[in-house]
Amino acid sequence: MKFDYRIHTKDRVIIETWPEEFEFKDYKEFKERELIDPDYDPNYNIVSDLRRLKMGFNEKMIEMIVDFISQFPDYFIERKSAIITNSPEQVVNSVAYIQKIKSTPVDVNIFSTAEAAFKWVKETDPKPEMSYPSKLIK
Repeated sequence: MKFDYRIHTKDRVIIETWPEEFEFKDYKEFKERELIDPDYDPNYNIVSDLRRLKMGFNEKMIEMIVDFISQFPDYFIERKSAIITNSPEQVVNSVAYIQKIKSTPVDVNIFSTAEAAFKWVKETDPKPEMSYPSKLIK
């Protein structure tokens, strides 16, 4: 499985699913696809599901990610970004990512369950009828 995303316009959220192995070229292609999607809206909150990720996501890759997405001025705007993890390594690397973007207005938080991530996003979203996408919750 490669990187994948779904845009839920009703809930104003973008759900990103990361593969088992992180490769920057795949990430770059994935982000380019996402950013030109007609339903993409930079004001939507993001939920990144890293639970399948087992290798390749490290500090060097984090720097490459931040450098790459910094090219898109609408990316680091005021919005919420929830990261779902299930291993200590994913948490450590997610914290490193948060440190790299701490000067931006993006509010990033790390969660161990999809339910908690969506609850947090829902609390900050003006649309109270947000539902949990069932495909993400396992």
